[in-house]
Amino acid sequence: MESSHSTPSFRQVSSRKLKIVLLMTLTFMMVEIIIGLISNSLALLADAGHMANDVFSLFLAMVAIRLARRKDNVQMTYGYKRAEVLAAFINGLTLFLIVAFIFIEAIKRLSNIQALEVDGISMGVGAVAGLIVNIIGFLILNRGEKNLNIQAALHHIVADMLGSIAAIITAISIIWFRLFWMDIVTSIIISMLILKSGYTITKQSLRVLIEASPEGVDMPALFKDLHDIEGLLEIHDFHCWRLTDDNDMITAHILVDETYDVDLIRKELETVAKSYGFDHTTFQLERINCRDKDGNCLYKKEGYLTN
Repeated sequence: MESSHSTPSFRQVSSRKLKIVLLMTLTFMMVEIIIGLISNSLALLADAGHMANDVFSLFLAMVAIRLARRKDNVQMTYGYKRAEVLAAFINGLTLFLIVAFIFIEAIKRLSNIQALEVDGISMGVGAVAGLIVNIIGFLILNRGEKNLNIQAALHHIVADMLGSIAAIITAISIIWFRLFWMDIVTSIIISMLILKSGYTITKQSLRVLIEASPEGVDMPALFKDLHDIEGLLEIHDFHCWRLTDDNDMITAHILVDETYDVDLIRKELETVAKSYGFDHTTFQLERINCRDKDGNCLYKKEGYLTN
């Protein structure tokens, strides 16, 4: 007998995961800010700043997933799925702001490094606790399918984990060797990790937003394979793009030799497109007479897509 309960959708599961990690991250962010202020550690404050961005990232991802559940309508024929991509783009941009803050604060401390003191024990406790929280968050989000927003959250968490490890090493160097300047070095290292995460997710989401061809698809090869289908004469108005991180689309106007089976050519076009990862295809086929009195097609194939 079938269960009366429906299987939770990917977005429902993702939303629950994000909510759990959000509450964990928000709680520890407040703890880390307090410890960072008490210990006077820029590295911990930098990590707390990254966690603040994590909270913002997770919150936007949850909102985006809720919007993406809404059905299509006459005003939004594609629905609200792009909200997820937009949220990921904003997440990436905010990381650059965090980096700017850390660099400015590091420069200020470098100008008065002789007076710098950091409580290594408090810093170490905060860093270890932060690492534990990030490991738990990573394990929760890394299970199952991952869309662009889940990937964005994972980027944040991985950067936080590396930052926590760097902060632990710094705390040890301060406790044992009183190397207070290591706190500034670590904060800069953390900022570089944040910068890398910001660049990666901003680049990926921006490509989707400007409707660039899907990353990783060999476009000239795709175009050539389509163009080489027997009976196909010309491809124009050729466009392919990524609507969301799991929905690639392709459209084209196709001229075909009228002596060939149009339905067969359409199936071949769809098969080739699907082999390159395009499940959503719209091919407009137009039959034309290209034959001379001897039955030879006079139409010349040309115009392969190039980089």
